[in-house]
Amino acid sequence: MKNVYLVRHCEAMGQSADSQLTSKGFEQAAELTELLQPFGIKRMIVSPFTRAIQSIESFCQKNGLPLEIDERLIERHLGLGVLPNDEWLEKYQLTFEDLEIKYGDGESSSEALQRVLSVIEEVESGSLLVSHGGLLSLVLMHYGGGSGFEYFKQLSNPDVYLLTLNEKKSELERLWS
Repeated sequence: MKNVYLVRHCEAMGQSADSQLTSKGFEQAAELTELLQPFGIKRMIVSPFTRAIQSIESFCQKNGLPLEIDERLIERHLGLGVLPNDEWLEKYQLTFEDLEIKYGDGESSSEALQRVLSVIEEVESGSLLVSHGGLLSLVLMHYGGGSGFEYFKQLSNPDVYLLTLNEKKSELERLWS
């Protein structure tokens, strides 16, 4: 049995790679540190985006854990550019319905899912991955069934799931309330 903790970053000021947490996001990071304490986390693997790193830095410092950066945990690159929100959301939803859809120079959902699954396959039990809503929605859909777009709409900043992998099945449990 392997337990992997999946974390969506705390509230941030924007979507760019260098967007920092808001003041509320830093408060959430402190709450996240307390929530994760009893789980015996052994390894931290984090998206290189600033908001992901800031979300878990205090936990790493408090527990003496090194923070490992992994490019495979970056947010999905959709290739949509700047669109009105309703048009963007409609196109985004389609990427969950057809995992092979690609826009411009973006990646398909299938490509994004494969890169994050490669991380999950490599890590040992007790590892924690910090990533982003779009990518984690694909993981939740893969292991939990259902619609990835519905998972995406339900995710909060932050959010935490425990993924338990056995030889025969997988289970997801939401730990953040």
